[in-house]
Amino acid sequence: MAEKQLGLSEVKLKSVNLRSPLWNVDGRYDLIPHLRELNIYESIFSNSLTANITLDEAVNLPARIPIVGEERIEINIESPGMGDTFDDGTPIFNPLVMFVHKTVNQQLKTPQSQHFSLELVSEQYLSNAHSRISKSYKGMSYRDIAFDIWMNYLKPITKQMLGGIFEHTEGRDRQCVIPNWTPYQAINWLAKRSNSWKNPKAANYVYYETLTGDYFRSLNSLMSGKSNLIFTLEPAKVDPYKAERFSGGIVPCEAIDIAHKPELIKNINRGAYCSKLITHDIVTKKIRQVDYSLQESWSDTEHLNETPPINFQKKPLNAANQKNNSFAPSFGSEGYIVGGNGIGSVNQFSDSLVMFAPKHNQLFSENSGHEYDNEVEKWKLQRNSQMSLFDGVKFNVQCGGIPLLRVGMCVDIHMMSPQKRGEHGSDEDKALSGKCMVTAIRHVLSNQLGNTEYKMWLELSKDGMGE
Repeated sequence: MAEKQLGLSEVKLKSVNLRSPLWNVDGRYDLIPHLRELNIYESIFSNSLTANITLDEAVNLPARIPIVGEERIEINIESPGMGDTFDDGTPIFNPLVMFVHKTVNQQLKTPQSQHFSLELVSEQYLSNAHSRISKSYKGMSYRDIAFDIWMNYLKPITKQMLGGIFEHTEGRDRQCVIPNWTPYQAINWLAKRSNSWKNPKAANYVYYETLTGDYFRSLNSLMSGKSNLIFTLEPAKVDPYKAERFSGGIVPCEAIDIAHKPELIKNINRGAYCSKLITHDIVTKKIRQVDYSLQESWSDTEHLNETPPINFQKKPLNAANQKNNSFAPSFGSEGYIVGGNGIGSVNQFSDSLVMFAPKHNQLFSENSGHEYDNEVEKWKLQRNSQMSLFDGVKFNVQCGGIPLLRVGMCVDIHMMSPQKRGEHGSDEDKALSGKCMVTAIRHVLSNQLGNTEYKMWLELSKDGMGE
């Protein structure tokens, strides 16, 4: 178990209040006397925060209040060692408002006491469940459309500032009709079709919520972030206060597990290495084909690691005696068709995944000369591959709590090699060590006799191999 956090990484639970219109005059009940543990979950691949609170009590709160769902939980966390805001003024822990989703694991411990957990969802998660969008947009970028949806349908009333980033996307004159979707459905649809303004070949936007704010960003821009922390396996007794090492950017971890490694067949089937797109314009009746190759595209976008997750070496395959199918002319100069010759690497067999997409050159047209292009050739195959790469090398890390750490940040990981030490530096596993992205965090705040203990379970991901 992680030790109590002191100094820079100390946090305190100032208040955890349950508000219900069925309780007392102001509807507020203090949960801290009953609190055993608070878990808050954030992920770069999840649209919203979730949480759960485990309580030990002897007054039968579920029946006494009563707790029936949609009760409001107000959580106020402070970090005395680091202040309450980042350098830009954004709160480190925004006042966190969650809503009860359900009660689980209710059990009697003794005839006079019980424990149970409240499953919580964020304020904007509940707003999403209650909202539908039927609206057309014109003359805006996908980023601006996403921001408009967030402002009008999702922005929590308790957040006084954005505390996040909506990154600009390529193209300023986009058109779309949102057909009675939830805000999350609409923003995720926009993210799938967005290319980076700074690098149009990056098609990996995600929308997620953190303790700090809400983000609509590309993985490409996140990967360019500087890594300021090094995670390394180290017994807690080396630095029980975790302050001296942390001040040097080194985070001693109690456990680092290799949770996942790339899966060849799975990646082939979902087009991580190569794929083929066939488009059909229902107006002009034109059919076009474009092939995608990770080997050809690897250097076009940012990566955490220099080496791809596969070496693309040629290998004899009996199935490759048949050339890749050519269904139509290639799409402009950017498209190309590769053929199998019995010996090739995985990036040459584009028939591994064949996808189809419709086009309509006069969709949303205002006159006979107005043309529309969904530019599916620029994002569909690219996003498939770029997002799949993050389901590669993953680490599960247990360490002391770091209030400033958020999903989307880049860190370094130092993995020891099991081989005997030889020359200088040979104790490091070069394939696994290097830059990673924090893709998920479980914040664990436990309450023991009024003392708050803060620790983290992290998921760190790499899109390649090596440093």
